[in-house]
Amino acid sequence: MLKQFKLNDIRVDVDRCFITRGQESVTVEPRTMDVLAYLAAHPKQVVSQESLFEELWPNTVFSPGSVQRSIAQLRKALGDEAKTPVYIHTHTKRGYSLEVEPLAITTQANHWRWWLFSCLLALFVMIWGFWPDTKAHISFSGKLQPITSSSYYDFMPLYSADGSALAFIRQTGASNQIVVKDLHSSDEKIILSGSDDYQSITWDQSNSSFYIIVRAAAGDWVGKISRHGGPLDRLFSVDEQGGLWRLDADKSGLYYMLATVPINGRPVTRLKHFNEQTKIHTDLLLSSNEFTPYRIALSPDTTVIALAGENASNDVELRSFHIKTAELSQPFAKLPLGFTEINWHPNNQSLLVHHLNELFIMGLDGSRSDIPYFSYQRIFNPSFSPAGDKIVLSLSRYDTDLIEVGRRDFIDKIVDSAGEDHLARYSPSGREIAFVSSRTGRSQLFLYRDGQQKLIFDNSENQPIYRAPVWSKDGNRIAFSFGKILYIYSIEDQTTVAHKMPAEFTAVLDWYSDKDKLLIATKRSGSSYFERYQLSKRVTIRLAETGVNFSARLDQDDKLLYRTEEFLFWGERKFSLQSLPPMTGAVVPVKGGVLFQSQRDLYQFDGVSAIKLSETLPDLVSELIDAYSTQQMLFCSQPEENADIVLLE
Repeated sequence: MLKQFKLNDIRVDVDRCFITRGQESVTVEPRTMDVLAYLAAHPKQVVSQESLFEELWPNTVFSPGSVQRSIAQLRKALGDEAKTPVYIHTHTKRGYSLEVEPLAITTQANHWRWWLFSCLLALFVMIWGFWPDTKAHISFSGKLQPITSSSYYDFMPLYSADGSALAFIRQTGASNQIVVKDLHSSDEKIILSGSDDYQSITWDQSNSSFYIIVRAAAGDWVGKISRHGGPLDRLFSVDEQGGLWRLDADKSGLYYMLATVPINGRPVTRLKHFNEQTKIHTDLLLSSNEFTPYRIALSPDTTVIALAGENASNDVELRSFHIKTAELSQPFAKLPLGFTEINWHPNNQSLLVHHLNELFIMGLDGSRSDIPYFSYQRIFNPSFSPAGDKIVLSLSRYDTDLIEVGRRDFIDKIVDSAGEDHLARYSPSGREIAFVSSRTGRSQLFLYRDGQQKLIFDNSENQPIYRAPVWSKDGNRIAFSFGKILYIYSIEDQTTVAHKMPAEFTAVLDWYSDKDKLLIATKRSGSSYFERYQLSKRVTIRLAETGVNFSARLDQDDKLLYRTEEFLFWGERKFSLQSLPPMTGAVVPVKGGVLFQSQRDLYQFDGVSAIKLSETLPDLVSELIDAYSTQQMLFCSQPEENADIVLLE
């Protein structure tokens, strides 16, 4: 099959799962790309759903929905219309055909260079093979092979000790399941199914049972079940404040993280151990201003717990906690703030790190070795095989769109890509929207105007963005932050100026009427704050203390607006949330008050009373993210999400 080819003006890179139209590149799931590659290998031929499924979903019960979903994703990525197709035609009750002849993309001019490079590389490998080496070298091809291919959300994959089976969690529309897949026969066995929200699993030391975290409104709890199925026995519940994060088992019981992360409040995390025989919980480590751990991983020899957490300077640190001596090490690595997961390599000497959708192996001495993989979809829960030569992970697709809701029966999906469209703000005129999209596999900033979308920041270095871009009150500039850099984009000049911010800077949140002042979030000495920042003088004034789960806006009169778990703060006023309908999302300022969402209802609050607006929200929308008025509001759509378990060799 062709690895790179063109369909008219569209470029397709099969290995990297890229489809490029003009200046826009999108990524598709590996199995979806396999469908396109197979059709491209049989151009202008009708290929039945059964043939596609048999070829690309081997050893799986035939499901036409899987094929239809892949075709729908391809049409979206290619810009094709099902009713008037250019590329993929549907032949009723017969199958599909690719009606554009693929043109192979070749680079023959460079073949001699690759030949020379290959020879030199082979010579180097031969010499290196005789060179004495004391460190294990681990290399991966970067190509992902699917292990599961359902239309559901499969995550938290874990090998059995002998590598013969893989356990994972599957979330379906009707139930949640714990599944064990035999890797030799490809048979899947559902050992537990129900309406409970399963969040994390781990094998026990004998590999005969699983421990499971169950999330519940009344409090999280941990259960245990045989790998062959049966009842889920409750081991313990969380009687104190906080949620359970991650389990790791030793011979005596379980290590776990208990975390409390309130809205605009200080987070508290605790590393604990539960003895299964005595039923005693022991506190091992408490978070502090200097270090707040949120990820744990027990070493293969069960003597050390690796920790990933946030330090006082707003960085991610990797540390080790020695169980016998209860000693917390100094950080052996620092990373930019962002989503992080860790797991041990079986050699007991290094960690597998997932950070901001990148994979690498981190030695306990701080050495780093990057791992390639040819997909830019979201990855989660990576872990090694027992031999350490393979990585299994969850490769997910998360698609949300921007929907404008206004007058009665007015619903318009204004931004619809194959990725996550979110973090959006109206301009002061209400005619433009600045928003963030992950359609290319990394977060990028776009401007929406008159039905057109324009890329205004590419983010080629894949820096994290935590909050929506903000507009100046005159609508001439947009401020946004990726990583530690504040950017200001001029609408008139279409230029972007970068401002290096102080080390304590976290995100930009809003713009004051004074064009020289911004509302920002900071972190100083382990505490987080809302602050007013003056651009010209680079000075700040502290306004209020917050937490890592922060959110705030300015109202029409530049009054600070934010909420905690108990109160709504609006300028100098404070309102008890017990006197208002339960808030389930952001608080958005509009003329005359603020808007907030309560489940499927919207309310406007003027400081005296909360008035419910019209009917309940349409099923299509999920979360209120901004509003120009009560007649023009912006929502994220209900997410389309699924995830497959894939293998990286």
